[in-house]
Amino acid sequence: MSAYKFGVIWDLDGVLVDTGELHFRSWVKALTKHHIPFTYEQFRATFGMNNAGILQLLLGPAFTPELLAEIGDDKERIFRDEIRGRAQALPGARECLERLKAIGARAAFWLRRWQIWRDYLHFGIIQVSRVSLSGTCSKCWGTIS
Repeated sequence: MSAYKFGVIWDLDGVLVDTGELHFRSWVKALTKHHIPFTYEQFRATFGMNNAGILQLLLGPAFTPELLAEIGDDKERIFRDEIRGRAQALPGARECLERLKAIGARAAFWLRRWQIWRDYLHFGIIQVSRVSLSGTCSKCWGTIS
């Protein structure tokens, strides 16, 4: 039987790690290649949505799976470049994780793309003692213990 009495599931993006501005810049760069304007107001209204939802809103009837793949892949590649050395844990995030760890709680992190999880670890944005990933590229989990 596990000694853990409770656990916490976190979404890293925008909850533990401040990524809003980095996502905005990534969207602007990716969309500019396709001559699609993107304002900060549009970003705020769509922040937290997945790429398909954002592009369906922006493109309307011009939306195609091919454009989703092309623009979405560009945006994710640009975002991974943007987080290097720029993303920061939100105030209190590290302390909260350390307190949970100290009392024996388990924590799980959820991200849509495993590549971003790898970058968060590689660049020291989050630090964990053990990582396990499961799921598909659309749903990946990592745990600290």
